Parts: sequence; C-alpha cells; structure tokens
Amino acid sequence: MQQFTLIGVCCLTVVTAWYPINPASPKTSIVEDPNTSESDDLETPDYEPLLSRDLDIPLPEDPETTDIEVPQVPEAPMNRELETLSVGPGGGPTKSIDGITYSFVAFDELYNLTREQHDTLAYNYTQMQFTPNEPIKLRVPTTLAFDIRSPLKKYYPPNLNPPMEYNFSDFPQEDHLTHIYRKELEISKVDVDPHLVDQNNLKFMLNNVFTLPRNEETNSTLKDSIGQYILRKLGNLGLLSGTQVFTPSQFHNWFWAGKKDWEIPAGSNIIAVYPGVHYATKLDKIVVVGAHWDTVASTDGYNDNGSGVAAVLEAARAISESKCKLKYSIFFVAFDKEENGSQGSHEFLRGFLINHFNVSHWPEFQGAIIMDSIINFNGTKNSQIIPTDWRNEVPSTLEQVASNEFRGDFLSIFYRKEPEGLLANLVKQHNQKLNEDPLFVNNIVNKPDRYKYMEFPVNLPTEPPPIKYMAKYAQFLRSDHARFWYSKEHMYTLSLRAVLLTDTGPYRGLMQQCYHQQCDSKRGKFKGVFADFNFLSKTVQTVIDTITDMAGAECPASIRSQTMKRFAKSSETSWEELNIGDEERKGEVGGKELEEEKEMIEEKEEKEEKEEEKGEEKTVPKDPFSKTKDSLMSVTDLLENGVSDELNKDDIYSSPSSIKSSASRFGPLANTALYIAYSFRWVPSLFVMG
Repeated sequence: MQQFTLIGVCCLTVVTAWYPINPASPKTSIVEDPNTSESDDLETPDYEPLLSRDLDIPLPEDPETTDIEVPQVPEAPMNRELETLSVGPGGGPTKSIDGITYSFVAFDELYNLTREQHDTLAYNYTQMQFTPNEPIKLRVPTTLAFDIRSPLKKYYPPNLNPPMEYNFSDFPQEDHLTHIYRKELEISKVDVDPHLVDQNNLKFMLNNVFTLPRNEETNSTLKDSIGQYILRKLGNLGLLSGTQVFTPSQFHNWFWAGKKDWEIPAGSNIIAVYPGVHYATKLDKIVVVGAHWDTVASTDGYNDNGSGVAAVLEAARAISESKCKLKYSIFFVAFDKEENGSQGSHEFLRGFLINHFNVSHWPEFQGAIIMDSIINFNGTKNSQIIPTDWRNEVPSTLEQVASNEFRGDFLSIFYRKEPEGLLANLVKQHNQKLNEDPLFVNNIVNKPDRYKYMEFPVNLPTEPPPIKYMAKYAQFLRSDHARFWYSKEHMYTLSLRAVLLTDTGPYRGLMQQCYHQQCDSKRGKFKGVFADFNFLSKTVQTVIDTITDMAGAECPASIRSQTMKRFAKSSETSWEELNIGDEERKGEVGGKELEEEKEMIEEKEEKEEKEEEKGEEKTVPKDPFSKTKDSLMSVTDLLENGVSDELNKDDIYSSPSSIKSSASRFGPLANTALYIAYSFRWVPSLFVMG
C-alpha cells in the first residue's frame, strides 16, 4: 500500500534496502536523433542509467490473463451483453479477438472491433467514469509540509494553522534509490539561466528513475521509493509538499475483481504547492501542472508517463531556482492510478481541490496543464496514425498532418473548443515564440521549429452532456484532463479548464508497438530510441513559460523570465464578478452587468450581516458541503428564483448536439468555473459561468 505520506510528526515511511546500486560516471556525447540522420542536439552529458545493470528488477513479462465478466450497468440504453473479457495483472481488462489480446481500457487498440462493439465498450467505460459515487474513507490525512529551509514559508497565510516542516533532503540510507540521491548531488548545474529547461536534469531523471516500473503488482516497495523520490524532489525545491492517500472508488470489478475495499492497493497523489502572494484567499487564481506517475504492470513507462512526471518536476525546478515571487499559486501534482481509470485526478479534485476552494473562500481556477507521454518524436513519413474518431472530430488537423505526409513530428494539445480556447491559445503562443528565443536556441535546442505543434479542439460543451453523448468522445477522455472537464458528484457538478499535451501515445512510431509494453523502457535490451530530448525540452519550456505568465511571476534570479514576452491578460475578475451578456468576449471585465451584480452582492452581504447582528437565521442556501439533501438547488429552482436574464432555459436544457459553451460570453482567462450546478451564497445570481 503506497502510504509514503507525511503523518504524525511529519516522518516519511522508510522502506528497507533491496539491492546495491553502483553509480556510473556520465560520458559526453552527441545524441543522435533516431528518426533522422541530422543531429541538431547540443553537446550535453548523456547520463547512462545507473540502475539498468545493478538493480535486480526483472523486466515486466507479458501478463497472464484470467476471465471475468464485463460489469453491466442497469438501465443503460447502449449497454449490451458482451463476450467474456480478461484482466491482466495491473494492465487493465483485455479482450481476446481472433487470438489477439486487446486492452479494454485503451480504446485505441480496439480498431478491429465492430463499431457497435467499440461503442458499447466506450459507453460502459464512460458511464463508470462519470457516474457520481461516494469516496472510500481512509484514516490517513492529506498532510503538506515545507522543507525546513524553504524560502516560500513567508507566503503562507498567518491566519491559517502553521504548516508542518520537514527535512526533505534527509533520505533513507537503505532506499532503492539511495545512490540516485547521492549522484544528483554531484551533477553540475547548467550555468545559463535557471528559467531555461535543464536537459541534463531531464535525462538523469528519465534514464535512472522513470525507466523503472511504478506499479504495486510489479514491485510495491520500488513504487514506494519512486513516489518518495518525487515527493523529496518537490519538497527540496521549497514547495509545500505532501501526499493524498486514497482508495480507488471506481472500476473495482474491472481492475480488482473479487477484492474488498481494504484489499485494493491504495493510491498516492503527490501534491506540491508553490504559494503565490494570494495563496488560500479568494484573490488567488490557481494554476495546476500535472501528470500521472503510475504505470501498468507490463511496462517500465519510460514515455507513458515517465516523460510527463519528469516534465512536472523540471517545471517546478525552473520556477523555484529562478526565485520567482508568484502573484497566483501553482499546484504541481503527480497523479496515481491514472492507468485504472484516472482515479488519482478524480480524488484530487473532489478530495483536495474542492476542499481548498471551500476553505479559501473560492479563489479562481485559471486552468490545468496535463502532460501524458511527451517524448516520442518521429520525423519519418507515415509514422503518425490519426484514429477514426479524431479524423471525424478534427478534420482540419487531419488535413495538416496529411499534408506533412503523416510525420509524427508535432506536440498535440487537446482541449474543448470554447471552454479552453483562451488557455490553449496561450500555450500555443509560448510554444511558437521559442522558435525565435535566442537563449533557448543557442543553449538548448538548435532548431526548435522542426518540432511542430498541432491543435485538437473538441466539440464538447461546457455543461456535462449525457453519458451516451459523452461516450462518443471516449477517445478524448482518456487521461487526467477529463476529470477537470467534468467532475460529477452527488452534491455538485463542476467543469474546470484543462488542456492535455501529448505526443499522441500509441499512435506514433515505435510506441505503436511499445505502448503499455516492455519496450517502453530504457533498461536492459531496450534503448528508448523513440525518445527525443530536444522535443521534450521544447514542450517543458513551453509549460515553464506558460505558467510563469499565468502566475504573474517575478523572478529576480532569471534575466530571461524578466524579459520574456507575456501573453496572459491581467484582470481582477472573480467568480462573483463576471460580465454576463451576449456581447463578444472582451479583454477586461466591466460594464453595466458587472456593476449591477456587484451592487446586488453588496446588498445581500449587508443584509446577512444585519441578520447575524440580530441573531436571525440567514436566508441563504445551506452549505453544499453539509452533505444534506436540502443544500442542492435544482436547475428549475435556480431559473424560477431569478437566474440572470441573459441565461435562459434553452441554454441549460438544450440537446447535447446543440449545447453551446457560455465561455464566449465572459471575460478573460482568469474566470474560474465554467459550469457549476450547486448553490453558493450568491446563487441565484449566477448559474453557468465561463
């Protein structure tokens, strides 16, 4: 059970030693691009894996399978009787067709199924993923702590209980990764600008840590060690760091058939907060940077998703070592159990983020940037597959890929057209400006323009559509970003902005064979030849620059960050200050509607204060977190009690095919929730937001 959490007096769980690890010295070489004869990599140390030979970790075997029945959902219009499925240990449900085993979870592998079979599987999976359920309670609290030397403690609000402190540099001497910790202390830093991506750091982490399996069925003790490594890396940067331990509450019959709740391996989300000056107040505008750190049992997960976790850690390093003072807080998160139906991000939203919203008086949420498989680059013709569902949804992107002879030479970004349009455009602007960034070109990647950028805008609405409609987009809901798009619980329904950055996973080059397989690795006989660190570096630098911009960072230790172009528009909007109307989106919030709304809120607050003074009962809805049925207000109640005139019943009850996001009606990027369906103290003033 992965419970490497900060508990009691903030002591980390210590694991016992396994096998000795002998460090190897780095050698200097020019890393050849495996997909072309041209080498444009700068001369950097190519760190040989320290663990490949010395740590006796067997490579994952092809999973044996055992039969189970597909879980049936009552009264599901598309739920039909299916053939018997199989489940491989840790690899998720599989299906054998004509002697070939296909993953039940990875819909990309189901291309040999009939359309009806594919739609049925997609429906069952989506129905399970987005059906409200109760979390499984654990007695392990989510505890965050500052390193004893952290310079960020001064941004912690004095009105909150003092945070715990811990020495994150104090690692166990008998840990699996002890020699990794020691070797990192010997690696010299690149003496350019701390805000630039450190390619040496990315190589070291990926070649030594994130090419080891992170699945409890492969080796739970090793997974514990890697989780602690991630936590210590973030804690040593000075961030408010800790773990959120949870028991997965969904897909039990799919992944843990026959097991009781307490027999299911617990997951651990690793959370690190870089607090801004407005941290834990309603003035904050939160940014999330996340990636899942777990793997299926059949792989080392070098690309999926060691590349994403390394990117999160490197982005945190760049912000920290640039000594940035943030106006708005950044949450760096490594999600667990993504390979089991995005369970970690599900629990992060409802068990951590929503609680933070509540105690912080509902700060804003600018958006989440999720990274999943981002190191595979292939510049050869016909190396890129575009699945049928993608072709139908984004024909313009298909045309671009086809005109480039289906080369897998691009980073892709997935987002909903209107809700994430502004956020996606911000990421794109920072990605493209790197092509002309002299510091980046001269020190990191010589020819960044060869690494292209493709957009995959999806026609999903802001308001959560019915499951049957959502299942048509199953291909676009397969990573942690989907949990932000639609968070449906018994007490609320919430939609938050999120974009997914990916190399398209199993649809490119060697990953067509290596996705969830042994060869997604850089251990033993596997060399990770699909990996391009220039490609990864451009993606990571894009994220660093984007979150620097969004957080309003001032970084005195980085000249680059002080001179880089900013694209995010500054405003002081909040959940209660939205310009509702049919006019086109403006750069700044203002106008008659805003003034009227502010006056109404002020009048309501004055009335509440007077009632409190008189000891009278407030005439506002109950706290939705009181878990009482009365705290909910239906759509009908909201409409009948004075929802803004510009929002009518047609907006809310429109059919899935015609649902339109209300995001285009509202102001800048900082507006928080795109859709909220429960009562706050200022309801019914607002209902749908963007």
